[in-house]
Amino acid sequence: MRVVLAVLISLYLSNSGVAAGTSRELSCAAFAPDETLATAVVSAGKVGLEMRRQPSSAATVEMKLDSEPRGCRIFFSRNGEYAAIAVYLDSASGPQLRIGVLSRATGGWASNIDVTPKDTLQSKIRFEGFLQNTSTLVVTGTGAHKAGENTPITTVLYSPDGKVENEFDRSIPRSNSSWDADAVDARRNHLWFIGSPDFCPIRSVTLSGSIEYGPAVSTTAIEGLDCYWNVIAFPREDIVFGASTGNDSWMWKVDLHSGRGEKVKLPQARPGPFLRWISYSMPHQADVSPDGDVVVLARSATAWDLVDRPHDRGSELDIIQLEPFGLAKVIPLEKLKPGCSAGSVAVEHAAGKTSIVQRLCGKWNRIEVPMSPAAKR
Repeated sequence: MRVVLAVLISLYLSNSGVAAGTSRELSCAAFAPDETLATAVVSAGKVGLEMRRQPSSAATVEMKLDSEPRGCRIFFSRNGEYAAIAVYLDSASGPQLRIGVLSRATGGWASNIDVTPKDTLQSKIRFEGFLQNTSTLVVTGTGAHKAGENTPITTVLYSPDGKVENEFDRSIPRSNSSWDADAVDARRNHLWFIGSPDFCPIRSVTLSGSIEYGPAVSTTAIEGLDCYWNVIAFPREDIVFGASTGNDSWMWKVDLHSGRGEKVKLPQARPGPFLRWISYSMPHQADVSPDGDVVVLARSATAWDLVDRPHDRGSELDIIQLEPFGLAKVIPLEKLKPGCSAGSVAVEHAAGKTSIVQRLCGKWNRIEVPMSPAAKR
């Protein structure tokens, strides 16, 4: 089973959990392995979390917010007992999290957890879902450190009732201070990190418990691509997915057992008259279907004219299948009319069908995406 992350879209489709400005509607969504859909819309003062499993009716719970919201993420525990929503907030003391833990048995809140900055948890504070097969919640962040020093990473584990179970510290190369890709795989208890001064290979270490180094990805496996990725995801136990932008946009996957990888170049728009080139941006998270077969990657395009002025060229959702590896469909999101914003996305792949649920212009929309027959695992 696979937890699905919400893709928060702001200005372009961004699932970093942070939205620029407060004029846009904030939302997040996720599918559970049992096909339950969780959706949330965040407004000043509260967030409403709706749980729906077709064809049953929806149930909604609300959580109060004391500070200005910037975005949200939803996770399901693999044991099916809990769902959790984390709302990213701006407060007087700095960025913080409020996590609502929902008991799926009672339909009510098991706890509300407030995560505030401290010396060991100062920046990049993120809710990473549930640890392995448990109901333990995982929060990570970067501790205080000086320029040029190794990057200290703290992992805080919470029980569903909101109590701190344990904390673990890791020291990783200094390059990770500026690497924004969300490189935590809570399902497999791994923290991935890049090297310094050379980014490759990307390595992994246990997120909690004793320090043990795990799998790594080399430039050979990704056919010479740079290891400073915009996106990294973990759709299956033996597969790492990545994507990056530059002069070209690439996506790739690596089989950790065999060490072999595949890469695919993503579509690049042509500049057209009076334009010099088109650049692409990606968020730092990808959305993965619960079965690990489909990945959704968001990209936004900016056109640069002859005097280097930027022009928004809209955004797109790239629907990617793992087997056979390739781009299944591109869903374009052109410029929206004033007052109409694009929100979060969640993906489900079940019974041979792929469904994309997207928040668009204040409504949830469902899109069915045809896929090629999957290869046998």
